[in-house]
Amino acid sequence: MKIRDDNYKKRTLKFFIVTVFIFLISLTLSAIFSPPKESVKSIINGLPKNITHMKGIQLIWDYIIQNGLKLPLQMFILALIPIPFIYSIILMISSVAFGVIFGFLLHLELKKGIIMTLSAIPHVCIEILAMSFMASGLYMLNKAIVRKITNKFKKEQEEKISFKLSFINVLKIYLLRALPLFILASVIEAYFPHFFIKLFY
Repeated sequence: MKIRDDNYKKRTLKFFIVTVFIFLISLTLSAIFSPPKESVKSIINGLPKNITHMKGIQLIWDYIIQNGLKLPLQMFILALIPIPFIYSIILMISSVAFGVIFGFLLHLELKKGIIMTLSAIPHVCIEILAMSFMASGLYMLNKAIVRKITNKFKKEQEEKISFKLSFINVLKIYLLRALPLFILASVIEAYFPHFFIKLFY
């Protein structure tokens, strides 16, 4: 199952670097300009009980469904809209959300926030990498759609991009690169933070 796209790894790296940069900016700004500590506590306490109480296999399965299936599907649907990079909105929103959450934790209690942030970094980085692979594959699919539409209004048409080949490459990138990373991130997210935090408490 060879991926017939020589540049998908380079694009993945670019998406990853930009997303991590946005994450770091969001984290820094949230840590500095967070709302009052009472508001942060109420936000954290307001998390659904079924999420905070899940663990082990149940938690892994929930993460795979949410991040490994629903999230890529949402990105794919957005990629079908003939607007460049619109599919990357989900990637950007996720990175900002991660940054804001960890920024709030750092603002609430510095030591505890640092420990919780460090415990989450492994699965967050892997998850961002998985989404970056998806964005890389969807780049060509979206470009094929945009190119087909714009060529209708141009006298000198640009080189056509195969929608079929781009779609097949997206499936391969998802199955061979993104999905395994989503699963790995789910396993790490379910077990590593609890183990890491216990080292300090």
